[in-house]
Order: sequence, then structure tokens, then C-alpha cells
Amino acid sequence: MPPREEAIPYGSDQEYLDDVLALASLRLHREVLLTRALRGEGRQESFLGLFLTDREVETLLSEIHGVGAPDPRTGAVAAGAVEARLAAHARTVEARVRATPHALPPQRLAEHFGLSNVQSDLILYLFAAEVDQRFGRVYGYLHDDVGRKRLSGALAYRLLGRAVGSLARFRALLHPRSPLVRERLMVVGEEGTGEGLPLMERPLSIEDPVVDLLLGSPRMDRSLTGLLEVVEIPPEPGYRSSVEALRRALPETGGTVALSLTRDADGDLWAATLGEVLGLRVLAMDWRGMEGIDGPRRRTLMDRALREARLHGGLLHLRHLEDAADGALRELAPLLRGVVCLSSRRDRPWSEVGLRVLEVAPPPLSVEARSRHWARALNGGVPVARALATAYPFPVRDMETAVRSSVELSGARDDAELEAAASAACRRLAARRMEGAATRVHTPFRFTDLVLPESTMELLEELVLHHRHSATVLDDWGLARRFHQSRGSSTLFVGPSGTGKTMAASVVANELGLELFRVDLSGVVSKYIGETEKNLERVFDAASRSRVVLFIDEADALFGKRSEVKDAHDRYANIEVSFLLQKMEEYDGIAVLASNLGQNIDEAFLRRIRAVIDFPMPDAPHRLRLWERLHASDAPVHDDVDLPFLAERFELSGGHIRNCILSGAVHAAAAGSPIGMEHLLRAVGREYAKIGRPISRTAFGPWWSAVRKGMT
Repeated sequence: MPPREEAIPYGSDQEYLDDVLALASLRLHREVLLTRALRGEGRQESFLGLFLTDREVETLLSEIHGVGAPDPRTGAVAAGAVEARLAAHARTVEARVRATPHALPPQRLAEHFGLSNVQSDLILYLFAAEVDQRFGRVYGYLHDDVGRKRLSGALAYRLLGRAVGSLARFRALLHPRSPLVRERLMVVGEEGTGEGLPLMERPLSIEDPVVDLLLGSPRMDRSLTGLLEVVEIPPEPGYRSSVEALRRALPETGGTVALSLTRDADGDLWAATLGEVLGLRVLAMDWRGMEGIDGPRRRTLMDRALREARLHGGLLHLRHLEDAADGALRELAPLLRGVVCLSSRRDRPWSEVGLRVLEVAPPPLSVEARSRHWARALNGGVPVARALATAYPFPVRDMETAVRSSVELSGARDDAELEAAASAACRRLAARRMEGAATRVHTPFRFTDLVLPESTMELLEELVLHHRHSATVLDDWGLARRFHQSRGSSTLFVGPSGTGKTMAASVVANELGLELFRVDLSGVVSKYIGETEKNLERVFDAASRSRVVLFIDEADALFGKRSEVKDAHDRYANIEVSFLLQKMEEYDGIAVLASNLGQNIDEAFLRRIRAVIDFPMPDAPHRLRLWERLHASDAPVHDDVDLPFLAERFELSGGHIRNCILSGAVHAAAAGSPIGMEHLLRAVGREYAKIGRPISRTAFGPWWSAVRKGMT
């Protein structure tokens, strides 16, 4: 017995695919020979003037598999030659596949989707027509209609019948719930053919992503452009223990994992760590991109996204399911297969919508971990990375995309320029995320611009220091674990209108290099039960993803002095207050409440606030400093202006003094003259009238008549 030749491994995917197509053509040739025997010789098939002879179809197949040209007398290749070549070629392909050390494309497809040999063979027959038009012509010949160039169920059964068994078992392969159809590896029928066609007569096809994978050059489904992306971020060692625990629990969960984010959790980063442990790439789909898409189209896109994940050996992460309606989640439940991460920034009724999930809560990232990711994203030094990690604890994906690209475009040359460019990019990103949730307040003010009592200034400086050094105190020194201390700074600013509360909040934001956003609480509070909480949830969710200084103004709209609950309205008002306090305590940034009436806020509320800063009405010396800002400008000022007189006589807040200076300047500009005492006093008179104070001769002195005349 001659020694068996050692099989040669396949050197490339294309070499293997050529052999597979030759094998498919030999099987088709066998079917053609059988068809010719049943039909009789010399028959031509026609469609719209086209035709394909017996000799032509055999020539086409011979060109593919190379058995030999048809006999010139009969136009046929000997059946024995085809059978012998088919058996020998099948053995060769099988031996070379075993000898190849890596998985070939059809094997990877079968492994990812758990396909049987019959299912794999059916996919290859469909693939053949996509990459070589000669197969389509042969399918038309075997259909008795050369216009039908796609494989049909009936023809596929003729080719695979011996392997699949009964017709009932084959029809099950075409059912919507079969793996091939459900996973969108095979499409049964096509638009325009109608459901009226018998199942076995409907055309079968595969879509481009499956073809590309089999060709060894996988590409993302074009219909998912802008919806699905590959997550290319490094795993996080700090998540590994929770991921390993989850991996051990996966067999008990049915394969679907709901990733319920804690305040500091990074969903993509956690999914990347899980993907590394499972040996899978991570593909992320943002649910917000599905808004406005109708149900059937949304289901199709979800099917394709799940197919993409499995085609590429990936793990699908569905982000921002907090924006999905319960009905959409109910549609999603039966579509999910395998291991899928679902992330939402609020609790969702997973079990109520039919999802069996395993809830996980990734631990918050430490400043050290965030610094490491910042340093990698920006190729920056440790001091820069730590400063950014402290000020902007953004998800790693944001560091890797929006922020890094902005920094690269900036051309930063040293650490200082790098930090400035990254901070500016972070502020722009924060502003985009807060759009629609709150109003941006942009001012250039710093501490030197404030005119406040020394005690108030000290508390404001302490607020800045607390936030700036919280990472050192809570993380490096371990006091967060010791005292269970939150990272946020919930602060109450109390004082009459115009005493500098908004300006002080902007100074705090500017000192920390953060954006300031104002929320008018009077516009958030709703008379409808539950709506106030939803509005507040939206604001704090946006803020937590942006890490801005949140200035909640007009707190008196919600915080009255709480008394004994007498009816449902009182009880609901208390619920709203408690909800806001809860969100402030959970927020890791700076949240400032502003109230004009401190006496209306009860002690139970004050106990849950970290700091209370008082903004009193300015006394005469402070008022004089506020009036003196007039001389610090470029405006022309008349010699008759008596600023000490204005400061001593008129008890106005800083906001009111600003209004008087601007109003007086406008009237002076209109008269074409410098700003004079009469302009300013008339402005004071208008301000007094606006706030309901009397214009007395005692206060205005010698200018009383001029002021009265100017207001009549």
C-alpha cells in the first residue's frame, strides 16, 4: 500500500474558497447530469429571449471544477468522472482543512452561530452565486427558468436532500425562527416577490456582511453606519474581579446581561473588560440613534446589529437604554441572543418587559485608574493626566475620541498647552451634553471680581479647595472608604436677589476650569405628579455625564418651610424635596442651590447640605467698592459724580448697582455727554420704583427735584 501523502495546509482564505467553490460546482454538475437524464437531450430553457444549452451549462461547471470539457458528440461530461472527482476533491478539502492550524472563514461562521454541516453547505451554495455569476446561470438552468438566478428552497432541497433527510426538516431551515433566518444569515424571499409565493419557491440569498466575512474581509453592515461602532479601548484591571465573577455566573443567566451603571461606572470600559475575558470584541450601539425609527425598521436594525456582533466574534453593548420606551424594550426582549450588555443610567423594568438579566454594578473608577486612561489617550505626563482625571472623570471612550482628536488638532507642544487644550475640549463636550437640560452661564469672573464679606469669600475658597483636592483626600489617603464620604459638594447659597450668588457660582466654576449651567427650579417644578422628578432626573443625568457646576436657582419654588403633612399635596411636595436632595447627594460634582429666603428652609433640609454660604446685602463700604467699578471702566465720568454719597444713601445690592451704572451710562451716551451724577441718580430712582421703594427727599437730597422731574 503506497504511503498516504501528507495534506498541505491552506495558505490563504482565497485558496480554500476556490476549493470550496469547485466542490459546490461538482455537486451541481451531478445534479445537472441527473436533470439532463430526466429531461431528455437537446432541450433549451428560455426567458425573455435568453437561452442556455445543455452544453453551455456543462462547460460553465467544467470551467469551475476542471474535470474536463463536455464530449463533443453528446455535450456531456461522463457521470463517472464527475462522481470520482467529487469524492476525491471532498477528501482533499477535508484533509487540508484538518491540517490548517487556523479557522477558515466558513468554519468561523459555523463556530460563531453554531451551524450544522447542512446549514453551512446551504450558506456556501448561496455564497457561490454572490461571488461567481456562473453559479447563478446554472441555478437558472436547474430552475427551468434562466431568469431565476437565485437559489430557491426547492432547488436547495434537491442539492441537500440526502444530507438533510425529510422535506419537513428542510422546510424548518426556512422558518423565521430557524437559526439561519433569525440570525439574518439567510434571507427568505425579497421585496417585491410577495408572501404569496410558496415557501419552497421563494428566492434565498445572503447579505453583503456575510459575503464579506466568507471572503475573509469582514466589513461593518452599511445600514448600521452611525449606529454601531467597534469599542477599541483597553480593559480596566479594576473591573476584572467583577467581570470574572460575572463570567462564572453566565451559564445560570440565559446569556443576557443587563449592565446597570452606578454613578461612576463606565459601560464601554466594563464591556471591554468583559470582552477580553470572554475573548470577544465589543461592538456598541447607542439607543439614542434609534429614536424616530419605526418598530419594524428598528427590529431589522437590531437583528443586523446582533448578527454583526456574532459575525465578528463580538459582544454587543446597547447603550443609553434609559431613553428607550417600555414598549421598545418589550420588542427588544425576544431579539436578544447570546451575551449582550444592556446599560441604562436609570432603573428599568427588565423583568416586566420579558428580559431575564443579571444585574451588575461595576465599581467606581478611582482617580488613579482614570489618570492612567487619560495618560494613554493623550500621551501626556502623569501631572496632566491626574489634573484631567480629577476635573473631568469622563468615560474612557470620550477621552479616546472627542477629547483626543481635539487635542491632536491643537498642536500642543508641552504639558501646559496639552492640559489647556484637553480642558477646553472637555468643556465643549460638557456643554454639548447639557444642551436642552440647563442654561449655560459663561462669565470671565474670578475671585478678585467679587465684592463680598470676608467670611463669605473664605467659604467660597473652601468650596473650590474641597473639589480640587478631593481625589487626594478621598482616594490617595483612603478617607472615602473610612468615612463613606461622597465626592460631591452640595452647597446652599442664601441671600437676597442681586447679592452675587450667580456670579459667585461662575467664579467657582472658572477657578476649577469647569462649565457652569443654571437650572431655574421654578421651570422644573410641575403641578403634575411625578413630572418634577422626571425633570430633575433629566438634569442630573446630563450633569453626571458632563461634570459641570450645577447652579439651581429659584429654590424657593420648591423649598418652603415644611410643616405637618395635612393633605396629599403636602406629602407630594415633601417627596419632591427629598428627591432633589437625593440627586444632589448622589451627584459627584458641585451642585449649588440658590435661595432668596433662607428662613423658609427647615433644619431637616439643612442637615443634608454640606455647606451653607450667606450672601448678605452689602454695607456702605462694600457698596462703595461696587460703585467704584464705574471708574475701572473706559466710560467718561463727570467730575460731579459723588460715589461715596451714592454708597451711603442708597441701600442697593450689587445687582441693583450694576443696573444703575448701565442705565445711567445708556442715558449719558444718548445725550452725548459723560456720565454725570444726575444720570446715575435718575437710574437709582428708576431702580427704586422697580423694586417698590419710595423716592424720598431725604435720600436724594439736592438731586430730588431733578430725579422726580426725570421720572414724570
